[in-house]
Amino acid sequence: MRIRNGSIKERRVRVRGKSRIRDILLRAGINPEEVVIIKDEELITEDDFISEGEIIEVLPVSLGG
Repeated sequence: MRIRNGSIKERRVRVRGKSRIRDILLRAGINPEEVVIIKDEELITEDDFISEGEIIEVLPVSLGG
């Protein structure tokens, strides 16, 4: 599985079978509460599952005042 973080940086994470996105992000050192996750151009949650070979895009949450 590949994780794109909205910049040039890309991480690859090995996934066996189906894995919960939250667990994958934590393994990659990414706090799931600080990002939004996109798969196939759709917003998904950290509780969704992903399989080997799929790609997600991880973007930081931006708060304004």
